[in-house]
Amino acid sequence: MIRMEGKVSTEVLETIRHQTDIVNLIGKYVSLEKKGHNYTGLCPFHQEKKPSFTVSQEKQVFYCFGCGTGGDIYKFLMLAENLTFPEAVQNLATQAGVRIPVPAYLGNEEQTRKKEQLWKINELAKNFYHYFLTKQPEAQPARDYLAKRGLSLVALKSFQLGYAPAGWTTLLDYLKQQNCLTGEIMDTGLVISSEHGKGYDRFRNRLIFPIYDFLGRVVGFGGRVLDDSLPKYLNTPESSIFNKRNILYGLNLARSSIREQGFALIVEGYLDAITAHQFGLANTVATLGTSLTEEQARLIARYTREAVIAYDADLAGEVAALRGVDILHASGCLVRVVTIREGKDPDEYIRLKGINAWKELVANALPLLEYKLIKAKQKKGTTRVILQQVLPNLASYKDAVEQEEGIRKVAAYLNLSWEVIKNEIKQFETQQRKVRPDSDKNVNSSYNRNINPQMLLKLPVNRRTRAELELLQLLLVEPTFLVLVRQELGEYAFKETNFNKIYRCLKQTYTEGAHPNPVSWLHQLDEEAQKVLNRLLVERIAIDKPEERTTALIKTIKEINRQEQQTHLLQELAEAEKTGDKEKVALMLAALKQIFKDGKPDKKLKSLTMGGK
Repeated sequence: MIRMEGKVSTEVLETIRHQTDIVNLIGKYVSLEKKGHNYTGLCPFHQEKKPSFTVSQEKQVFYCFGCGTGGDIYKFLMLAENLTFPEAVQNLATQAGVRIPVPAYLGNEEQTRKKEQLWKINELAKNFYHYFLTKQPEAQPARDYLAKRGLSLVALKSFQLGYAPAGWTTLLDYLKQQNCLTGEIMDTGLVISSEHGKGYDRFRNRLIFPIYDFLGRVVGFGGRVLDDSLPKYLNTPESSIFNKRNILYGLNLARSSIREQGFALIVEGYLDAITAHQFGLANTVATLGTSLTEEQARLIARYTREAVIAYDADLAGEVAALRGVDILHASGCLVRVVTIREGKDPDEYIRLKGINAWKELVANALPLLEYKLIKAKQKKGTTRVILQQVLPNLASYKDAVEQEEGIRKVAAYLNLSWEVIKNEIKQFETQQRKVRPDSDKNVNSSYNRNINPQMLLKLPVNRRTRAELELLQLLLVEPTFLVLVRQELGEYAFKETNFNKIYRCLKQTYTEGAHPNPVSWLHQLDEEAQKVLNRLLVERIAIDKPEERTTALIKTIKEINRQEQQTHLLQELAEAEKTGDKEKVALMLAALKQIFKDGKPDKKLKSLTMGGK
């Protein structure tokens, strides 16, 4: 039987899942390391210093033992790229080469359709601008400008640069010819409405820089004037598909190089990034301005643990660099800063001194602490002020050796003792714990041991819950034991709600004759049950004699059932005796005698059934 998830069959979802390796997918965002059967890394969904994010290639799921976030390939892409479920399905289907016969719309179909239309319009506009730049005589000044800046034809094509003609409605007219609606064109920000309600092109006589998201979709545009008019740079406004805080210019082209080089080089502007790529530094990205955001820092941390900031050699660039180093350091990155002594920006420095000089400058970039100490000294700050600026960085080192080295460096620079600085760090950490608990402390340090039910369910547990948890774990590993469970317990319903939801999925799949694939149940479960299943799938259990253990757990549950039934019958018996209901008393005694035959009664039941009452 083929069930449907919205308008996509489970068969199609399973085909996409089968052709997508979750380790390869998540590895594009998180630096993963093989640990035993699983892969681990720093969680991309919360800040942590010790890896608690685990990926099971065997079961095709991920789970973070720190924040509890988990799921399958679809859930990860939804969280990582802020996509809806149908958007994630469409994207993964494209990557896997799977054709979806019906559009994957779930929930808000209109919102999904609108986003897809905006991407389509932006793609048309990008092609229009690029055609004008490369083919039309009107764009000769733009081509001359790029030639003067030393940009090659290869770089121009790689980044799909374009030119916006001087006409007021040239782009608008073209998009209308492509059957695009005026309202949707305006939603992209490419067209502005005048006071009289007529639309006109936002970009006119400007060099155009298409802005891509990680998935290679055009989400916005930047435009630069070719003369001295203002504003020098102009961007499309934020929309449902474009938020500057979440975008790093050039990341769609830089991802693989960042991993290969082991670090990301962060610059300010479009041309800085393009020039670096042209000369072989393809691990370069730009922040679309001078201020690095926390969202951009998390993007960097997905691919590497080391970042080098190379902002412009002016006051604004220096201020942005000082802010950026702390944001990057807080995201878990080792940070260095390039100090440009000649030239206003990386683009000019490369053209002035050459790529080898630039590479040497990057190689000699100052470590975070040294950079901050030098800048603080230049501003003639007091010892107390300088120390306060570097304390957050010293406290955040997860490696004891790195922290010790940092303390010695700061102590020597400020002429303070090691003990004084260590004491200041302790006081700072105490204050921080009062403000924000350390999420790492919530991590179970031994991931592959038996799960603590109370931690898993976030509620008090009893003997039954523990037995049900272990039994469910065994069934997920060996679903054939379901036959034994149903023989002994009948149509037993797990008392813990989330366990029972998972158990129902197992029974349904097994009844239909299919081999159970628990990860496929995730989209049938609610959020809480998904978290429980994710955790159970990532955990590995090792039991020497699983069938014997299953039999023992069944026996335990039977015993608990009898005890609970006995307690209930005794309460009913007491109530019947109180009201003088002799018929009910007889029925209760008969039921209690049956329990006595089936199992070990307690002393009170023995007294009743042996005639002691």
